[in-house]
Amino acid sequence: MIRNNCFQFTLYLLISLLFATCNSQNNNNTSNANSNAELLKVKNDDEAQLRAVLNNYHSGFDKNNAELIRKTIADDYIMFNGNYSDDPSDWQAHQFLHKTAVDEWIDMMITEVSPIENVYEINNINIYNNAAIVVTIETGKNNFRTWKNEKVTYLFGKVGADWKMVGFFLKDMKNPD
Repeated sequence: MIRNNCFQFTLYLLISLLFATCNSQNNNNTSNANSNAELLKVKNDDEAQLRAVLNNYHSGFDKNNAELIRKTIADDYIMFNGNYSDDPSDWQAHQFLHKTAVDEWIDMMITEVSPIENVYEINNINIYNNAAIVVTIETGKNNFRTWKNEKVTYLFGKVGADWKMVGFFLKDMKNPD
């Protein structure tokens, strides 16, 4: 009888432990699911904000609105060209702008390069912590050149709670001789 009671008690403990473990695992899965859902929400919010920044950047050029463009760009901004090559050893630094130089570049783009006509489609968004790239396929023209199905890579950094454009790469462009 005692042996039977010990067996039953041991069985009861094992079953209790099994249920406790399963319940704990379910709670962890729920916790992980909640964490994953929160991460997905943050990612979706970040992607939406990146899309909005890119849209404002292009809208600013469409409307010759320097203030709208400036709101999308960080105080430091770098541009480089692919020199029509996939080989990074052929790529070229174009220019680095800091604070007021960003404003001067925007003014030059509006006064000398405009009108800018550009249609773009987002091809890819990649976010890692406070950095992001957005790749677009663009077709358009300005006073100096025409482009069709050009891939443009925009670089972004999160400044506080806001995404700002910190640079771009144009593969199908080269520096003037």
